[in-house]
Amino acid sequence: MDRNRAMDVSVNDLVQDETGNFYFGTDFNIMIFDTLGNLSVLNPEQVSGQEKFEGSFVRNLQFDSHGILWAGTNNGLYHYNPRNNQMAYFKLPFDSFQNKEIWEIYLDEEGVLWVGTYSAGLFIVSPDDHSVEPVTLEPRLNRTETVRAVSKGVFGEYWIGTRGGLYAYSKARGVTGFYKHDERDPRSISNNSVLSVLNDARGETWIGTRGGLNLLAKSKQVFHHFGALPGDNNYLNSSIIYAFWIDDEGKIWIGTEDGGINIFDPETGKYEYLVARENQPNSISQNCIKAFLDDKRGNLWVGTFLGGIDVINLKTREINHFKHTPGKAGSLSDNRVWDFCIDRNNDIWVATSGGVDRFIRQTNSFEHFPQLNGDNQVSWIEPDSKGNLWMGSLDEVIVYNPELNTISRFAEHTRAMFEDSRNRIWIATIDNGIALYSAETGALKYYNEKDGLANNQALCILEDRSNNLWISTTNGLSKFNPDEEFFRNFTSKDGLSNNQFCYGAAMKTSDGQMLFGSVAGFNLFNPAEVLNEDTDVPIVLTDLKIFNKSVPIGNGKKSVLQKSISETGHLVLNYDQNMFTVEFAA
Repeated sequence: MDRNRAMDVSVNDLVQDETGNFYFGTDFNIMIFDTLGNLSVLNPEQVSGQEKFEGSFVRNLQFDSHGILWAGTNNGLYHYNPRNNQMAYFKLPFDSFQNKEIWEIYLDEEGVLWVGTYSAGLFIVSPDDHSVEPVTLEPRLNRTETVRAVSKGVFGEYWIGTRGGLYAYSKARGVTGFYKHDERDPRSISNNSVLSVLNDARGETWIGTRGGLNLLAKSKQVFHHFGALPGDNNYLNSSIIYAFWIDDEGKIWIGTEDGGINIFDPETGKYEYLVARENQPNSISQNCIKAFLDDKRGNLWVGTFLGGIDVINLKTREINHFKHTPGKAGSLSDNRVWDFCIDRNNDIWVATSGGVDRFIRQTNSFEHFPQLNGDNQVSWIEPDSKGNLWMGSLDEVIVYNPELNTISRFAEHTRAMFEDSRNRIWIATIDNGIALYSAETGALKYYNEKDGLANNQALCILEDRSNNLWISTTNGLSKFNPDEEFFRNFTSKDGLSNNQFCYGAAMKTSDGQMLFGSVAGFNLFNPAEVLNEDTDVPIVLTDLKIFNKSVPIGNGKKSVLQKSISETGHLVLNYDQNMFTVEFAA
């Protein structure tokens, strides 16, 4: 065979075996270039009764840990044993009408193969027992059934590139993220058609698409963003978020500014919307949702702005309404409802623009407590472990003990209270950061921008499993170690959807993940996956200038640069070349 002519073909993939032989996948077969320099076409023995291999368009080649060569072709999947020169067809569970093209074969650290197909999605194949397990990728969108790339990331997740977007996948949890192009977001993936994925030695993820090359930095892979696009149930219908609640099925209920309640199903990636409808009593009262409360009796209480309270029976979806009726005793104090809480006696308390009410379950009515803040607005209310109720008016922190009937007041402009795992009380202020508080004496210490907080207007506080506090602000998110009194801040540059967070919109899930709502949707992340600040960044020299002019690379003895500045070990300059600039990237 004419070796030069034989190689004048398209080579789609190549691999090398343990002895040094090269195998090339071409448009018509597999070719072998052995260690003696001989080039030949693979001519294997075919298992009788199976689909013939010869003439196949070979797109992928991959050796498994047993030295068996797997070949992905336009006719399906084959495996070749070099020891006995036998080729066998491997049957994947295609439907009879489906295209059988193989587009990816990836060998992971556990020795199993991830096989991406054109029309049937992704399969995990065990070379040991030849078992096949389909990989469920949700949401299923147009062209996501074509899997063209698989790569393992620094956090142990797998990155799966399809014609319809990019999935992050965990063997334990399934799909953990989905990325697709959004014309409104310049930071989104440049094109849904993913051709290749590479995770480099630093843990950065490089994504090749039909729209160019994308880099997803490892530090930005932690924050998952969920945005709004009205009319498409793969998105929120409103971008401003005020409240969260998670039901027993793991669905996330989201209170929005003007889109009612959005119910997100992480399994499907789809949203259901509960919105106000005129002349329909069994709809919610208003589309501006400020608060949720699970009453532990099978009902979800919904605080609305101008619509009072809606109580949703979670089993039947029937909705009861409580509203302010002027002159009627026992009605809600005001239809502008800001927050709820349940005390240690399982009584429900309501913070409204007309003060504080307690719900009387026996009479289905409300008792007003004017002694707390008259008929004036209370923006939040929260119980502590000692039986106190903490609440924030427009200019005070009010601490009320219902059992002792005691009230303490402290001048403060606030948005939230949080009691941590050590029973310390933290207050989010809107002008002085966060404050460590005492129910008896008020503020003990403030932590604000001077101490490293992202912004003095603090909104919500949560605690992670390592006892760090996470504070949302109007200019980013802060992580705070109370013992070391150290802050670390995160902004949109770190992968957050937006720096402007919203009051009330924060929740920790049962598995330790955190939800924070903003004016541009919400972020979901696991604090344990947030990397420490990366100071080990390689520096690359990119240009040398003398008197503000770039120095060219030359071959002469007088040339300053004999090769690229990035590859130059030392420089020798004349005495009159005393103004120079070195540019670098990191």
